[in-house]
Amino acid sequence: MRQIIVVAQDIAGVELRSLREAVASTGRPLTITAATTAVGFGVLALSRYPALHGLGWLAATSIVLCLAATILLLPVVLPRRWYEVNSGRS
Repeated sequence: MRQIIVVAQDIAGVELRSLREAVASTGRPLTITAATTAVGFGVLALSRYPALHGLGWLAATSIVLCLAATILLLPVVLPRRWYEVNSGRS
């Protein structure tokens, strides 16, 4: 998600001196948002009702996995050329 936000900042015309600066400015809010959402759904996993229990467990686990995939996999998926252009190098 950090890279998605970085791309959105680039499209919106936000001045970024480097890709590293952009990632540093969005990483913490992204993690906090994912954590609070996962905890919110995770509370449903404490329910005695099986449907709510399953929904809470599935939603919380999915959010954590999406966060991990965003942090670990998305930088690999973005084209190298995009990094060079947005880092100020040609």
